[in-house]
Formats: sequence, structure tokens, C-alpha cells
Amino acid sequence: MLAGACTSTPETLREKGIERISQLPPAARTKIQISLKKNFDVAPTPEIHRYLSQIALRLLKPLKKNLSPKIQMVTARDQETQKIWVIPPEMGFIDQRILKSMEFENEIAALIAFNWERTQDIGFERRFITELDEISPDFRKIYIFTENEDLKAVEGAVDLLYNAGYDPRGLISVFSRKTSVDKDRAPILQEKARRTIAFYKPLINPTVRSQEFYQIRKKLDQQ
Repeated sequence: MLAGACTSTPETLREKGIERISQLPPAARTKIQISLKKNFDVAPTPEIHRYLSQIALRLLKPLKKNLSPKIQMVTARDQETQKIWVIPPEMGFIDQRILKSMEFENEIAALIAFNWERTQDIGFERRFITELDEISPDFRKIYIFTENEDLKAVEGAVDLLYNAGYDPRGLISVFSRKTSVDKDRAPILQEKARRTIAFYKPLINPTVRSQEFYQIRKKLDQQ
């Protein structure tokens, strides 16, 4: 729960966001998925995919929606690009180099929560629809987020992490590692995360690492 009378991202707003995005035609989501897959290769690691999807399910389950998230580890074909792509409401792809830089499970959870929240903003939806209308759509453009969108995503991510029982401080450390966030924006988002977390009562025994994390960490090191 939040300390005092302050509130985070209202559940009603998040639910409306999920509903809005979910109403986009399935063919449109398939189109973006096909387009994005031109930029990466899915890793043949079903156990890692399953682990990531379980984390996403734990994060999204409190929303009380019938979501079945599917998160996969991929390798971007452009070696200069390390990205995370979320296709709302349930699909996500994370570059393995980013995953390898995560040292704790709550950092992986923070990574998923933040990038999922980014796609809940109305700006993402507008960019999505704009590209659908293009003759040759470039869906990479919809993943160019404004600073304001990222700041709102931080608030929502802290809320998801807290309600799922993860130590939300993982979000602060995520922004200090290699992520899809611009390095010049990272300090601003770190400070936003600190301020947001300060409004919450500390969790008792929050998840930082799990036994499964150590097993997955070994598999990541072998990739």
C-alpha cells in the first residue's frame, strides 16, 4: 500500500489502457510482430522463455485480467541495438544481452514492468495506429518514447512490482545498466523511481532473487 494519501497510477486508468490496446485488431498485432521479427532471432531456449513469462504473469495477475503473457529472449541482428519490444497486451521480446546484464530477478521483473507500462500510454497507441496506415510501416518508430511517457511508465512499473511482491528498487538499478533507455534519460528516471518508491510502505521479504533465477542465470551465461 502507499504511504499516506498519495496514489500511484490508478488501476482504473491502467485497465482502460489494457482494454483500449486489446481492442486493436488481432491482425494489426500480428502485423507488428512480423515486422519486428525482422530485427531479431528468437533464442532456442524454451526454459528461459517460460521463466520470463512466469515473471510477467506474476506482475500482471493483480490486474485481474485474463492475460497470458508470453515473453521470449531474442538476439537483435543489429549488434549496435539492444532492445526490448512489447506488443500489448501479452507479447514481449528481450535482447539476451540486456538480460545478461541483470544481476537480480527483481531487475528482470522491473525491466518487464517498465517496458509493459510504456505501451499503456495513449501516445504508444497513436503511433501504433499511425504506422498501420502507412503503405510501408516501420513499427520500430512506435518504440521511440518521450520523456513524459517514460516518467509515467516508472510510476506504473513501481506499482506492478510492489503488488507482485518484488523489491521495486530493482527499477533503480535497471536504469544504471544497459537497457533500451537513453543514457541521458536514465538519471532522471532513476530519481523518479526513488521518489515514487518513497511513497510506498516497505515490503516484508520482497523477492530479489529466487532459486529458479540462479538456474536461469547459469543458462544465460552459457549463451
